[in-house]
Amino acid sequence: MDSFYISHDMDSFYISHDINSFYISHDINSFYISHDMDSFYISHDINSFYISHDMDSFYISHDTDSFYISHDMDSFYISHDTDSFYTSHDMDSFYISHDMDSFYTSHDMDSFYISHDMDSFYTSHDMNSFYISHDINSFYISHDMDSFYISHDMESFYISHDMDSFYISHDMDSFYISHDMESFYISHDMDSFYTSHDMNSFYISHDMDSFYISHDMDSFYVSHDMHSFYISHDMHSFYISHDMDSFYTSHDMNSFYIVHNIISLHMTHYE
Repeated sequence: MDSFYISHDMDSFYISHDINSFYISHDINSFYISHDMDSFYISHDINSFYISHDMDSFYISHDTDSFYISHDMDSFYISHDTDSFYTSHDMDSFYISHDMDSFYTSHDMDSFYISHDMDSFYTSHDMNSFYISHDINSFYISHDMDSFYISHDMESFYISHDMDSFYISHDMDSFYISHDMESFYISHDMDSFYTSHDMNSFYISHDMDSFYISHDMDSFYVSHDMHSFYISHDMHSFYISHDMDSFYTSHDMNSFYIVHNIISLHMTHYE
């Protein structure tokens, strides 16, 4: 009736639910969710985390050393690994491209280049400092060896960068990023998207679809209110509750339990 299928053995877990196009594949080292109604995709293993959400054109790919965000609404792109950040930043270079303002800057240790299509600007550059003021767009940059600051009032764009932290706030779309060596935070008010990331944990709350994820090294939690879907996952247990079709499953290493109302169910259980 709802084309529901579960296959379970000691190390793997698979669920396919056609009514909401929901798919979960779970083994000891990997976790995958695809939900077509909201075009939400999660792939999770020990060292990597991937989210694609088409409604907001928001993409996150996270593994131990890298973090990538692409957000089409603002034509904003960030790629982050241990030594580089794009917008693009590594220890000796800084690059920003922002299509809405047609702003481009490339910075390495001895040179700095800015092209701003809107109009003219002022720049003063020496080895340790850089200053730019552009009155037409209220654009300001202050740069020394350990810090970088940008404020753009027309679009309310702010960047503060030092050796261990990175901050971006963009008021037009209420986009905020705070990044230091062990934590990453994003808040996007237009779609009420929040994520907090440190070395051992990952949290996402998305109010438009009431989606919540909390992820640390040993546990995984998902709550999705639109379809009343809940997942709690740690190393030895797995729990799902799906109210729309009254689906409940609890899974630990040695036991498996399912209650599924209304709809037909095919289950295969391997010991």
